[in-house]
Amino acid sequence: MITYIIIVFTFAILLRTLVLFKYKFVGIDTFFHILRACVIKKEGRIKELTQRSSKIKQILITSRWWIYYPKLFDIFLSFFPHKFHKYFKFIPVIFDIFCMVILYLFTSSLFNSQVVILSLIIYSLSPILILVCLSLSPRTFSNLFLILSSLMLLLYFLSHNFLFIIVSSFFVLFIYLSHKLTLQSLFVVFISESLVFHSYAPLVVLLFGFLASVILTKKSYLKILDSHIRLLKLFLTKGFKLRKKMKELIFTFGSFPFILIFLFTQFSMLYNNNVKTFITTWFFSLFFASLIWLWGDSYRYMTNAVFPGSILAAITIDLNNFLFSYVFFFSALFSLFGIIKIFKIFSKPPRIINSDIISCFNYVKRHCTQNDILVTIPFQYYTAAAYFTKIQSFGLRGKDIKVVLSKGRILNKKVSWIVSNSKISSKIFKLKFSSKNFFVYKCLR
Repeated sequence: MITYIIIVFTFAILLRTLVLFKYKFVGIDTFFHILRACVIKKEGRIKELTQRSSKIKQILITSRWWIYYPKLFDIFLSFFPHKFHKYFKFIPVIFDIFCMVILYLFTSSLFNSQVVILSLIIYSLSPILILVCLSLSPRTFSNLFLILSSLMLLLYFLSHNFLFIIVSSFFVLFIYLSHKLTLQSLFVVFISESLVFHSYAPLVVLLFGFLASVILTKKSYLKILDSHIRLLKLFLTKGFKLRKKMKELIFTFGSFPFILIFLFTQFSMLYNNNVKTFITTWFFSLFFASLIWLWGDSYRYMTNAVFPGSILAAITIDLNNFLFSYVFFFSALFSLFGIIKIFKIFSKPPRIINSDIISCFNYVKRHCTQNDILVTIPFQYYTAAAYFTKIQSFGLRGKDIKVVLSKGRILNKKVSWIVSNSKISSKIFKLKFSSKNFFVYKCLR
């Protein structure tokens, strides 16, 4: 069995790193977190953790949702020196493989070798996990803590040892301080487990995590929480769009195609003991949250559902049954198709920052002054622009583009430079440099 385990882990690592080895910088959020790590390292980790805002706003002209963002992941990044920035892209993969190791240890202690191998294969092939590993973000980092806190809660339900509640609470604290969406997943899972097991213990853990995060950050977490709630309200005011929801439903099923296995499952077999009941509740609470959540990228809940989903699917599959064998292999092929689509998306800008656009940023850096403001078209490049040019940057989209091209100002600030992936027509901006499909313009005023 060990040979098969090594093969599956090797395959999982290759799937998650092929694109990363090919390109130097990958992902939309990558430079935001690198910039925050740089600010935290300069200002002091304790100071950044406890102050309400962040000096990242001196580098990026961005929304409050980015300024008031949990900081634990970026504090972790700040311990690495500058020369390691180009290797940061592998960090999400490392944490995801940690999750996979926990999956192996958990399943091997409770189930037979078939379930162990199948759960690892399913986990390694889940497209949503490949996706989150291709951009530097706290998603796999916080998912690790969600898995650990949930397993500690399960151990409490099995043993009634309060020590597991204490340990689970500390892992929950890390989720509060690292990622907003994982925190939403945490609430969904723990409230569901509380209802199913008729226990207040999950609610106690959630309350402890909140109080500890407020105390540890000297109440600055309340600002992050306020921003989180305001963002959720913003999604609510946007209203429900059927076409977008149908697209997200496709993404939900595409993120974890092994859901198809449960269409042929007798659910009574998944509730015949406390372990299976806990795992089933864990998975389906997040799956249904993804289905009924009408605002935002609801399919991202599935990032946190793959761990329990892999175990459930492995338990359900009976390879001696032709139907289940057929569904399993079809789901695996569908997953590989989804992974190939993801590879294609992450093989071209703006998902990658290639040498052409970096040369444009370097040109701006050589000719700019400290008070200059740079904007990028499209907006996804602006964090990379701030990292390479060291000047304040802003990303343009929609009506903002026309305003800048005609007036040369954004948010009452003069725009000095534009870096674009297409040629622009403007009377006040002059082309200064180009590198293949990227162009640098300077304001004439």
